[in-house]
Amino acid sequence: MNAARTAAALLALLVLATATTGIGSGAGLAPDPDVAFSSNVFVAERGASTTITAAVPTGSSATAVIKSTDGSYRTRVGVRDADRDGRVVLRLDTYAAGRTTFEREAWDAVGDVLTDVERVTPQRDSPLHAGTYRLHASTPGGDVDRALLRLVPPTFDDARVRTAPGRLRLTDRSSIADASVTSSAVASGDWAIFEFVGVDVSSYFDPGEVPASNLVAASPSTPGAVSVHTVTVPVKRAEPSLRQVTVDYDADDGNAPLDLDEFDQGSVLRVGVDTDDDGLVERSLERNLERVSVTGVGRLQFQFDGRQGVAAGDTLVAAYVLTNPTAHASDAVAVTVNDALTPTVRGSVRYGLAGQGALGTGLDLHVVRLPDGPDEEPAPVSLDHARFFVDGDTDRFYVAFDTTGMKRGADEEQYRATLSLTPASPLVAPDDHPPEVSTTARLVDRTATVLTDPGGTLRVSDGRTAVEGTSTLAPGSRLVVVASRTTRQPFVKTRVVEVGPAGDWDASFDFSDVATGTEFEVAVFEWDRNAPWGGRRLTHVDARVVSDG
Repeated sequence: MNAARTAAALLALLVLATATTGIGSGAGLAPDPDVAFSSNVFVAERGASTTITAAVPTGSSATAVIKSTDGSYRTRVGVRDADRDGRVVLRLDTYAAGRTTFEREAWDAVGDVLTDVERVTPQRDSPLHAGTYRLHASTPGGDVDRALLRLVPPTFDDARVRTAPGRLRLTDRSSIADASVTSSAVASGDWAIFEFVGVDVSSYFDPGEVPASNLVAASPSTPGAVSVHTVTVPVKRAEPSLRQVTVDYDADDGNAPLDLDEFDQGSVLRVGVDTDDDGLVERSLERNLERVSVTGVGRLQFQFDGRQGVAAGDTLVAAYVLTNPTAHASDAVAVTVNDALTPTVRGSVRYGLAGQGALGTGLDLHVVRLPDGPDEEPAPVSLDHARFFVDGDTDRFYVAFDTTGMKRGADEEQYRATLSLTPASPLVAPDDHPPEVSTTARLVDRTATVLTDPGGTLRVSDGRTAVEGTSTLAPGSRLVVVASRTTRQPFVKTRVVEVGPAGDWDASFDFSDVATGTEFEVAVFEWDRNAPWGGRRLTHVDARVVSDG
């Protein structure tokens, strides 16, 4: 190469370097890329849903590829900026990813449109494992960007107690947030709400399929395992003489426990009546049980002497040992009390992962009433009437109990709720420590206090007198405060007030027609919780006068 050509080549290389590296004035800077992830590293808990966002030209399309470092998962996702906000937002369900027949079920586009989802790796039998996943995004123009997705083992951050007025209807997660406040003390009859924070169970928990609330609960639910089956039968019609109970596992679906020829009276662990719907047997029927038998395919019969009966509202409870069938499925069960022509109640029992843990899929919840003394044991609380609310947007899980009738005595009672993942959960690796979190609610009486002057009396101070106090009732509860005098120059005045966020209330009375210094009394009532909202039936609230001196 001669000197002139060499000089020309060097000049061309210098120009190219200046254009590609940005050396020189702003005119030489490279344009912004057509696609750019919003973060270099996205982090999510294993089993949770996570959002992956990337900037794109307004209204354009992009293709994202996610792949694991070990090659066990690789999926390509096409998405279009349908809302024309200059970005595409993908939502990945890491619990379902790789496990569904159609991978599209694990992906969603928030405000945008999925154009294509293709998984190129075989279907998995477990959720995506913890680790690092590579992300690659590209546009039709050829621009690309890269990022990482890190899945970490699941954790439960915190737990606390909330309460809401018992009159309110809790229908969804927004009603929890709008109507309840954080408080460890819950007045008997109000809602006790256990709030678990940093817990995203939206991908694997189904409120309508809670094993602990099934007609029959199998523990463990492992297919083919020896298991304790607990059947709970709500009694809708009184039976003055209980003679027999039939549990039909076949129930027209052909499935039944194994080795039923070994089932006998020695297999029965307990049988009795739960009279107050707390999940415990208050009245044993073990002495009344004469014999048990297998009368057909999958049909167990418990025969009693007829000397005991059950009332409407009672719950029959029986626990016995069986061998689970080998199927991983939900199995229909029917129970008939006495000689009814049709089953008294129909339900199911769940086997396999779906039946693991009180809430299924390895998610466990235990609520117990703590003992009053050292010689007592914690008493489990039934989940049959608990209400479950999942907020996947804020990673919160709520379990609500109507505490009407829960309180047993005059003293304060404590209830502890513990949420955990069992080792059977597919989200718990062999070397992981399963997450667990708990909190305790204090169940107290429905009371109020009325603050007085230092002398311990209530007196009219001027034309308008404010009466203040506190209450254990949930904030938002309505109280009727009555100021009265029954002796000389009697009067009765009422005010409707609302319990404030801190449990305080105040009522301002017009005493312009009452002489200053006149003493009066105060009584506190609440609207009857069983009456329609705004009804006129009142219930007295035990109010204690407290000196404010």
